[in-house]
Parts: sequence; C-alpha cells; structure tokens
Amino acid sequence: SNAAPGFSSADCTLNFNNGTDFACTSGKVSGTATSSAFTVTAPPAGKKAYLTYKLYFDVESGTSWDILKTEISDHGYGTAANIVFQAPKASLGTWISVKIDVTSLAAKSITARFNFNSVDCTANAGKGVFIDDVRIEYAP
Repeated sequence: SNAAPGFSSADCTLNFNNGTDFACTSGKVSGTATSSAFTVTAPPAGKKAYLTYKLYFDVESGTSWDILKTEISDHGYGTAANIVFQAPKASLGTWISVKIDVTSLAAKSITARFNFNSVDCTANAGKGVFIDDVRIEYAP
C-alpha cells in the first residue's frame, strides 16, 4: 500500500497499514520488516557511523502505545539485538530524520529490523508508520 504520505523520496516506502489505517477489532496489530544487510565500515577520523532513515508517524502520541522499535543486529537476531532503539514521537504527521549510532558495529555486516506494535486497538485510525531512505551515514 502507498497511502498518504507516500514516500520521502521516490519511488517507494516501507509502511505499516492496510492502505488506510492500522485499525483492529481485538487485541493489537504488530509486524516486523528486516532490511537487507549493510556493511558498516570504520568511520573516518572524527566521525561516527549512523544508521539513518526517514520516519513518518500518524499514530497515538503516547510513548506506551503504537511503538516502533529499530533492532540492529550483526548476528541475525538469534539472540538479542546489538542495539534497540525506540523511535521518538517528537513530530507526528511529518517526515523526520532518525539517526542511530552504530559505530560499535564497525567492520560488521548488520541488518535493521523495524518492529511496530500498536499494543491495543484504541485510536488506530491514523495512517500508520512509514519508513524511507534507510542507509549508513558517517558524520561527527
């Protein structure tokens, strides 16, 4: 599905919805998507390595519901992820940039697993979660 807002940059985006919203009638809705592998090279002097992506949230604003966690692993999630990051809800309804320090995983191949959990079926009439432009960047 490519319900509004569509994508941050062409051509497509990863999104969690049914084409309109992420409503449910009982329990919760949840799902995961795992990226292709990224190789984190040693950052240049004075810089760090970051996994970055664009994020659009049209969900409840509270931190206890509609949770997106980014799990980063260098071992395929057989055990706990190396890094777990809960996406901020600082700006709903607009594209924001997310930046996660992965310098500790330099010289390794990693994947990012995006795990969305509505926790409940209340107030799930928003457009859902959209992720775009996932990449490794090097910056101070």
